[in-house]
Amino acid sequence: TLILTANGHTVKLKAESKTAYVDGKKKKLPIAPKMITYCSSKLTRFMVPLKETASFLGLTYTWNKKTGTIQLKHYTEPSNANNNASSAASTENTSGTEEVDSNTSSIEMPDANEEEIAAFHYTMSLIRPEDVAQGTITCQDDYKNKRLKIVMDGNQEKFYKANKPSLASGVTFSCKYSASSHKTTLYFKTKKINGFQVREDSHSIYIKHGAPTKIFKNVIVLDAGHGGSDTGATGNGYKEKNMTLSIVKAAKTYFDNNEDYKVYYTRLTDTYPSLSDRYQLANEVKADLFISVHINSAGKTATGTETLYNPDRNKKSSAGLSCYQLASYTHKYVKAATGFTNRGLKKRCSRLGNGLAVLSHNNGPATLTEIGFISNPSEAKKMNQNLASYGKAIYESVLYSSSQRPTGR
Repeated sequence: TLILTANGHTVKLKAESKTAYVDGKKKKLPIAPKMITYCSSKLTRFMVPLKETASFLGLTYTWNKKTGTIQLKHYTEPSNANNNASSAASTENTSGTEEVDSNTSSIEMPDANEEEIAAFHYTMSLIRPEDVAQGTITCQDDYKNKRLKIVMDGNQEKFYKANKPSLASGVTFSCKYSASSHKTTLYFKTKKINGFQVREDSHSIYIKHGAPTKIFKNVIVLDAGHGGSDTGATGNGYKEKNMTLSIVKAAKTYFDNNEDYKVYYTRLTDTYPSLSDRYQLANEVKADLFISVHINSAGKTATGTETLYNPDRNKKSSAGLSCYQLASYTHKYVKAATGFTNRGLKKRCSRLGNGLAVLSHNNGPATLTEIGFISNPSEAKKMNQNLASYGKAIYESVLYSSSQRPTGR
């Protein structure tokens, strides 16, 4: 038996048993720990499933595919020192053009052997054309349109008319060839937003799909306030919608390298999702937490960072994270990054006559953080110079929140 302690948590593991005891409560492991004796050194080691064990101990686990290394990190309370990280790209779009807000995210597609495929528990499969080399296919989770996209070289429309994929119930399939790119895109359309994982071997592609919380360890929704025709607050030559988008996109650069988090974004370009679109996305994917990013406005002397929550809808996640706790954790990290006056946590609800839709209609923990005041000339300038550091603060606040209340998935 191995007993590990860290961050106030105690984990008890037993060799050859898939049952772990975390702070006295039973948890299921994907694989049993083992006692391994090395033939050369005769040393015996206790081997454990690292990702799950780290999560139980409140540590974050990050796998870097490029370097083949794992990082375990303990997220402590942030200091109050201002983090002067490099600035994000310019917040103003002067080109006069707009990207299409497809809100897609890339999906890793690792190779797998027969044993790994069998353990993958895939729900759909398809043959890969002989003229498409293994490892050349790309996958995208087009969650805005409730579909998985698989892109491969060549015109494969005839091939998939003759070799139709094995589909799960409720999933429809179509494919389209683009002569301009000389690529074929396969579409797997679902009725609701689903999570997807994809594997391939020497001849086939395998897809696992299901409710996001059944597929991923942590499910997050990040909301860049305003957008499109709704500029939000303006002042000192800046627009709120551009600042919030830059902050969220900066956070995305960190989440893109952390496979423990599936993040859904209400927008990634200059478009305007309605207020109901924002909280309905979180409700549909049953998000473990929702963070909306905004910039404040008042008089020229107004200053400070504040974070909002709804005291009358203090919904908890399946892991026990409350709206108040989420707001508190988010505020600590954002406040430390800005170095602005601490305006604290603010209550926003219909009972007080100041309710906000994204805080009133979320079925899980939700918070809204106001980074600083765009109406204050010096604060607006400082914000524009440090948008990337605020994105990092949002990322680290999410990691800290989930380390305090791990989902156990």
